[in-house]
Amino acid sequence: REKNGEILGTYRLEKDASEIDKIKWNICKQVVRAHVVLGIPDKLLGEKMGLDKSKISLILHYRIKHFTIDRLLGSFFKLEGLHKDIDAKINEVRNLFSRAA
Repeated sequence: REKNGEILGTYRLEKDASEIDKIKWNICKQVVRAHVVLGIPDKLLGEKMGLDKSKISLILHYRIKHFTIDRLLGSFFKLEGLHKDIDAKINEVRNLFSRAA
């Protein structure tokens, strides 16, 4: 569906996507998984991540162009302590980035 020249709905990652876009898409994927694990409304998830309802909706629909990697990670990391599976994924991501540094 299109509105004001912008395609609405969930963003699909292009086969030739940049590495940056792949990272951002995968962070969104982890947020979606956390959303399912927590089983809470979008608005409450956004509050826990320090985001308003419109921003969390963009993340849940993989609208990656609206975010930087650091903003996505910072918001995702705010979910730490809410569930052991989410904590495990956060630690995995942290370890991945600490090895790259």
